[in-house]
Amino acid sequence: YTVKVIPDYDSTKTVEQNEANKFWELNEGVHQNYVDETGKTVPELYMSHMTVNNEILKNDVSGLTVQLKNLKGQVAEKIVSDKNGDIQLWLNSKNLIRNVANRYGAEFANDTWPHFAITQTPRNYFDLGNYQSVNVSFDAKVLSWNILPGWPWAGKVTYSQPEMQYGFMTYIRDKSMLGRVLFVGTIIYSDDQSHYEVYSGIDQFGQGFFKDDPRLYGGPLTTTGFKTINFDLLKMIDKALAGTGKTHKDYVLANVSLGYEGMGWFDGGVEVKNLSMTGVSNLPKVSGDANSDGKVDLVDFSMWKNEYLGNVVTKTADFNNDGKVDLVDFVVWKRGYLSSP
Repeated sequence: YTVKVIPDYDSTKTVEQNEANKFWELNEGVHQNYVDETGKTVPELYMSHMTVNNEILKNDVSGLTVQLKNLKGQVAEKIVSDKNGDIQLWLNSKNLIRNVANRYGAEFANDTWPHFAITQTPRNYFDLGNYQSVNVSFDAKVLSWNILPGWPWAGKVTYSQPEMQYGFMTYIRDKSMLGRVLFVGTIIYSDDQSHYEVYSGIDQFGQGFFKDDPRLYGGPLTTTGFKTINFDLLKMIDKALAGTGKTHKDYVLANVSLGYEGMGWFDGGVEVKNLSMTGVSNLPKVSGDANSDGKVDLVDFSMWKNEYLGNVVTKTADFNNDGKVDLVDFVVWKRGYLSSP
């Protein structure tokens, strides 16, 4: 946990502000059906965070390189980052499948679904009803992409066709019933062209998913150069919910992920930079409300104090719009705080 995959520390902010930042984690593992040594069928194990045998090859001001080897010493995953917004994710799913640190881990599983992604999980869900738009943007390119030969289940069982996909996905929850969830996103590169079509369904855990056409948003990716992927997440969610009687206003955002999922043996890498998600609030602006959450509280005071002391230069706490953050703005904040519901 001390290695920052995507840095969430900003030297211009206070310790409190950095602690309030949202954090990133790695998500990796496989699903599988397996019959154990007693003949018992173990259904759809989801083994996540199976990270063992990590090697930090580089971790200094110039960048970070971490690789994961399986129990046979083969590289299964690799992360290369300049710690300044550029990150490469490399996956060898053949080696990953052999990395199951679990008594039910078969070398070859009948139904495997390897995945490897970076995931951002906010400490508090974002109420999507508070936004008029949420713009997602990033630049990406394919570094290499190879389906490996010899997949033992080809032509024999369900999921017999090897394929891999790289996508951007969000995980949203119904505000009236948080257990009712939906994956919404788009596959930005795949060796199976059918993944570029709009499709939806229910996964093996009963969770709904919707994957939009990447050609509508600047994709799919290529190996010849960076492409910019850009879309309004709220419009994509409303498209996914069409016909259900609900909209994005009925949901909260639980997490965001970017990475691989698929079937079979695969080896390749994708590079991403300039990843951003920017929301435009639809809440009325309240004088003294520095973070635009519709109320004036101690969080806004902290933002005013940090700007007043010169630690940041965003001028979000310039409540009277005179071009500077000073004690006049504190008076405006105090009035709003005392009258805020």
